[in-house]
Amino acid sequence: MGKWSELVAIAIFSLKTIFFLIIVHMSVNGRSEDLEEQGTI
Repeated sequence: MGKWSELVAIAIFSLKTIFFLIIVHMSVNGRSEDLEEQGTI
C-alpha cells in the first residue's frame, strides 16, 4: 500500500501545481489586458 499512497500524494501535488499555474497565468493575462487599456504598454 506504500506505493499507492506515494502515487496519490504525487497526483495531489501535481494537481495543486497545475491549478496554481492556471491561476497565475489567468491573473497575469488579466493584468496585461488592464495595462493595455490604460495605455502604459
